[in-house]
Amino acid sequence: MSNQTKYDTFRQTFPEFVYEKYGYDVQPDGLHIVFRFRIGDICFQPTAFIPARRFLHFEQPMAILDKLVFNIGMIELVSYWKCYCPPIVRVECGTLDDSQVAFWKKIYFNGLGEFFYTNGIAATMEEFMGIENGEWRMGNVHTPVFDHPSKEGTGAERIENGELRFENYPGASDFTVDPLLTLSARDRTL
Repeated sequence: MSNQTKYDTFRQTFPEFVYEKYGYDVQPDGLHIVFRFRIGDICFQPTAFIPARRFLHFEQPMAILDKLVFNIGMIELVSYWKCYCPPIVRVECGTLDDSQVAFWKKIYFNGLGEFFYTNGIAATMEEFMGIENGEWRMGNVHTPVFDHPSKEGTGAERIENGELRFENYPGASDFTVDPLLTLSARDRTL
């Protein structure tokens, strides 16, 4: 079976990827984060940790930490999306406006260029993924889910084209999740 056939079959079998919720806890040693993603009955609950440093200040208003952690989850989700490549990503723990949806689609599609190329998958930016806002409920945000581990894992995607980064967001800067893992992610295939 070709990788293109697998891709198409997975997309029919698993039509939706859900970013359900995230949780975080500020401790003396740093910021502990957990995310919950779901594809059908399969749940992923990756964790992240940002160590405390004298130049990092986690004593921020909750709204700022919520935005930071939510967007780290948006970065992290693509690693799990690659398991079955669902055509729809539904975000239940926040909302995205049209420009944010366009931004994330562009980042994902161009960041997945090597994945598509290596696996021989023909995809277009228009059809590879739709991003929808789910039913946002306050309970989906900042929920302590640390006590319920599920499948854990990490992953990373690289943004190959520097000009894609933040062309519409003056003053923004790069943020990398687990840059060491990014180097070892090159050999991943379906």
